Amino acid sequence: MNRDAFFKPQAVVLFGAVSFVALVAIVTANVEQLSPVFLSQSADVESQFAMSPHQDVTDVSSAITEEESVEESDWRTDPVCKAIFEAVLEGLHRDKVSDEIVASVIGKKSKKKDFKTIEQRMKISFVLDCPLCDPTFEAFLTYQMRDKSRKVKTEVVSGTQSSEGIKDSLQAGLLSQVSERRLNAIAVVTGAWISEKLNSKHQLKLEEIQAWKERIEKRAFEGKNKLMALQMTDEHYKFWDLYWGCAACNGATGAVAGWKD
Repeated sequence: MNRDAFFKPQAVVLFGAVSFVALVAIVTANVEQLSPVFLSQSADVESQFAMSPHQDVTDVSSAITEEESVEESDWRTDPVCKAIFEAVLEGLHRDKVSDEIVASVIGKKSKKKDFKTIEQRMKISFVLDCPLCDPTFEAFLTYQMRDKSRKVKTEVVSGTQSSEGIKDSLQAGLLSQVSERRLNAIAVVTGAWISEKLNSKHQLKLEEIQAWKERIEKRAFEGKNKLMALQMTDEHYKFWDLYWGCAACNGATGAVAGWKD
């Protein structure tokens, strides 16, 4: 058998080179099409929320009043949860909350951004997978990672507690190593920030306001259920039985109760 008729090195090399060029062309075309999507999905947590603290990205249209067929799995898809993120971030900037207080609430600033590290930091003062704790924690984290050289202007509603800054007694609570005291202080402070955000939405109709109230209360109920479940499985949360709920949920429901219709 003439093996040369079936195997010629020069032909193989030429075929391989052509195939490689074709493959590169195909891959390049696909990358050009997919790279914007890939890059947007690969952004860091803080870069996703690197917004001006007074920028309102919350949709206050009929998004809340429409009946939902599927429960949101991510707080970023829920307008009221996004509003809570904005409210807390705005409050942190407006009251110029110290780095010491932020570190007491979510731990010291860390270069590590892996899931385990973020989870451990969140557990200091918040409930894992709670739909209201998630945006509140993210707001603290975003504020901690802020560019301090950038001056931020925030709109302040006169006469609110938030416009006067955090009282000394609440600052002491936020700095406390006693979980119950710290969590109670977080609930009061975040509640004031959320209240100011809600009261600024004068364009909402009465039925929309009612829908927001019901939605926040529903999310708070989900958060407290998360805490109850974690108390049975997580050693960290077993010590939270002296506290009557998670700080973010308590702050949000307190704000809703005082929301002016």
